[in-house]
Amino acid sequence: MRYADIKPRMNNSGTTLWRTTTILTSAQKQAFMAQYARVAQVSEAQVVANVQRYMPFLLLRALAWCARLLVDYEHKPIQNPEIYAKCQQYLQPEFLTQLFKKNGID
Repeated sequence: MRYADIKPRMNNSGTTLWRTTTILTSAQKQAFMAQYARVAQVSEAQVVANVQRYMPFLLLRALAWCARLLVDYEHKPIQNPEIYAKCQQYLQPEFLTQLFKKNGID
């Protein structure tokens, strides 16, 4: 199963909040995982379980990337103000609290 196999069936871009202001609803996430399970020919429960296990690592990687970008930009000119602003947004305590709570991370 490749991402390209299911991407044409999605209504939004693969990474919604990075380049847009779209945050998928629970129903949209559920529908996507159900469709992914059908296309991948695996159980929906397995897809959900896998996503739940993977999510803390994905979030840590993304937040570490953003933190590193902010540190790098302290020492060199900002090359992409849009990405800089997005990383600042993601590292705000309010955003982090909501993100962790939404993904079951205490």
